Amino acid sequence: MKISILVLSVLFYINVSGQNYLDKQIPKDSALADFKIFKTALISGHPGLYWYKNKEEITKSFDNAENQITTDITNQDFHKILTAVMNDISCGHSSVLYPKEYLLNIDTLALFFPFNVAKIDGKLYITKVLNKSNIKQGSQITSINNKDIDEVLKIIESKISADKGIYSKRIRSLDLFFSYYYTQFIENTNIFDVEIIDIDGNKKHQKISAISWDRNNMFHSPREYAASRNPISYSINNNIAELDIRTFGIRNYRKNKINYEDTIGKIFQELSSKKVKNLIIDLRGNNGGALGFSELIYSYLTNKNMVFTKQIFMNEDIAEGNFKYANLPRFLDMFQKEFGSLKKVNNQYIIPTDSLVTNKPYYNGDVYFLTDGLSFSATSNLLAVCKENNIGTIVGETPGGAYEGCNAGSPIIVELPYSNFRLFFYIMGIRLNVNEEIKQIDVDHNVSKGIDDIIRNTDNVKGFAIELIKKKI
Repeated sequence: MKISILVLSVLFYINVSGQNYLDKQIPKDSALADFKIFKTALISGHPGLYWYKNKEEITKSFDNAENQITTDITNQDFHKILTAVMNDISCGHSSVLYPKEYLLNIDTLALFFPFNVAKIDGKLYITKVLNKSNIKQGSQITSINNKDIDEVLKIIESKISADKGIYSKRIRSLDLFFSYYYTQFIENTNIFDVEIIDIDGNKKHQKISAISWDRNNMFHSPREYAASRNPISYSINNNIAELDIRTFGIRNYRKNKINYEDTIGKIFQELSSKKVKNLIIDLRGNNGGALGFSELIYSYLTNKNMVFTKQIFMNEDIAEGNFKYANLPRFLDMFQKEFGSLKKVNNQYIIPTDSLVTNKPYYNGDVYFLTDGLSFSATSNLLAVCKENNIGTIVGETPGGAYEGCNAGSPIIVELPYSNFRLFFYIMGIRLNVNEEIKQIDVDHNVSKGIDDIIRNTDNVKGFAIELIKKKI
C-alpha cells in the first residue's frame, strides 16, 4: 500500500488534523503478511533476539502481536504492535521506522511542536522557544491538544528503543527529539493548544501554530545529532584535565579532519609529561560509534593487557548470505579468510576477538566520567569495562547502554512491502568481558541538571566532579 509523496502532500494539506496518514488503514491481510516478514527477518537476522528473554518468551510476544491483527488496522496502531515486540526484545539498536516517503514529506510541512523540552523529575519543561511566543523558557507543559502530558510521554517513550528497558536513554531522547516524536507518534496538526504552568506558577492555555522543520534546533536521530557536534575538545586548568568526547563516530572525525588515534595519543602523552593528576572525561550525549575508539581510551587507563570484548557473533543466515530480506555479502567467507574456520553455536558463528594491549603512557591519575542517558553503545561499553575493573568515578545519570554489551556492527533495513514500515537493526552481537548478571552501569554519584541549571546554562554535573576533586586535594 505504497503512498507517493504527492498523494501524501494532498492528504496533509487538505485535512492535516483529521484523517491523516497515521489514521490510514492497512488491510488485514496486508498487515498480517508484513508481520510475517517482520517476524521471520528478526528470527533470521537479529543476533540478540533471545539475549534478554528466552525463545519461549519472544515466541509468545510474536504470537500476542499477531493475534491483535484481527481487522484492517491503522498505520499508527500497526506501528504500536510492531514496537511492542521490539520493546520485548529490549535492544536499543533496533527499531521500527515509518515509511521513508512519509518522513521526508512531513519535513516539508508546518507540523512540528515549536519548543525544545526536557523531562525533569517526571515533569516536562520548555527549554527553548523556537517561534514567536510569550510562553517562556522554564514553563511546565501539562497538556497538548487536551492530551494529558503523562499519557503523551507514555506513548512516545514506548516507541524509543532501549537496552533492557534502561529508562535514562528514553528520557534524554525526549530532550532532543520530542518535536519529531510527537509528529510521528501522536498526531499531525497545524495548531497546538498548550496548557502550561508558567514560571510564576500560573496555569495558562495558549494556541500556538506549528512550525516547519528547523534543522538548526531539531534532530531526527542520534546519528544526526552526533554529526552536528564538534567531536572532541581538551584543556588543562589547575591540574585538572577536561577531555570532552562527544562521539565515537568515525565519519564525524573524518568530516572534521581529525585523526582520532593520533589526537588521543598526544593527549595522554601531555597528561603524562605534565603529571596531571585529575582527568574528567565528559561522555554526555556520546551515543557511540566505533568500538575500537572506546577500546583505545581504555588502553590508556590500564596497565594490564586484557580481553575487552569476550565474544562477537552473527546469525548463520546473515553470515552465510542467506538473509533474503536485504542484499548482503557472504560475511562467512570474509571472516574465515581472516580467522580460519569459525565455530558455530546455536545457529550463530562466533568471531574471534583479540586481547587489548595497554598503551603507553598509562594514565595513573584519578579519572571522572560524566554521563547521561545518551551515553550509549560503544560509550556504554567503555564505561562498563571501566566499572568492571574499578577504573574511574562515574558522575551524572545512568548510561543508556546495557552492562554486558550491545548489538552493533553493520546496520540493515528491511522494508515491509505492504505498509512500507522499515525494520532497522544491527547484525553483530557484541558481548563484553564483564559480569553478565549486571543489568546497567550504576553511577557513583547521581547528578542531573534541573530546570534552573538549564535556564542559567550552568553545568552542575561537571561542577560536582570538580568539587569532588577539590575535596580530595
